[in-house]
Amino acid sequence: NTKSRKQKKESIIDLSRAYCSTSYSNTADDWITNVSFNNINNSSGSAGYEDYTAISTDLTPGSSYDLDVDIQVGGAWEQHCWAWIDWNQNDVLDDAGEAFDLGDNGSTSGAYQFSLNITVPVDAVVGSTRMRIAERYTDNPEPCTSATYGEAEDYTVNILPDPSLNWLTLDGGHGVSGTIIGGDPDDTITVGFDSDGLAVGVYEADIVVTSNDPDEASITIPVILNVAAVVIPNAASEFFPTDSSTGLSRQVTVD
Repeated sequence: NTKSRKQKKESIIDLSRAYCSTSYSNTADDWITNVSFNNINNSSGSAGYEDYTAISTDLTPGSSYDLDVDIQVGGAWEQHCWAWIDWNQNDVLDDAGEAFDLGDNGSTSGAYQFSLNITVPVDAVVGSTRMRIAERYTDNPEPCTSATYGEAEDYTVNILPDPSLNWLTLDGGHGVSGTIIGGDPDDTITVGFDSDGLAVGVYEADIVVTSNDPDEASITIPVILNVAAVVIPNAASEFFPTDSSTGLSRQVTVD
């Protein structure tokens, strides 16, 4: 019996992100005080918007993680909290499956915590991507909101490769992202295959190259590994006769 597995290995080229901006002008009445997500645990003050993309955490496709967002509110005002994660790394934060409603605070004054369990899609693109958190007075925040009351913060999440894709390496690594210079013939990426421990069968994957080319932002390169059975000779019976009187010796090397 043979097995066929179709998977994705993403991404190789990941040029600078171009996300929309967001901001809130009032910094005195309501703000985010802490964001906790896997091993991100960041406390902050009031600024309207904070760039915390230098703070990151690793996420495994198919796994779930608790997101907790703490806020401080100066009065009995209704605050709404949302989060966005760019799973497909297309610089758009509100594609299907990328927006998360953490609810409202029920017009509670003072400290309040929003919580939601988030599952990483199994087809999330491997590499670093953006997570945006926002809270807003009265209305639901949007990823590109510019408003008066509220606050937003940006973080980085690193999507780890699917362990079942370890048979495919890019420049010697299982999870690869980086930059290659356009038009440079000497800037190359080496694709490697490792069948160690794999069952007999056909293994398929897509290497997805993303770039800032407006005419061809994504190129998919299919790769296939065919693992075949190897017949190893029975060295004991074929090369080492049981009759010791023959005085013969043999050595066999199987590559």
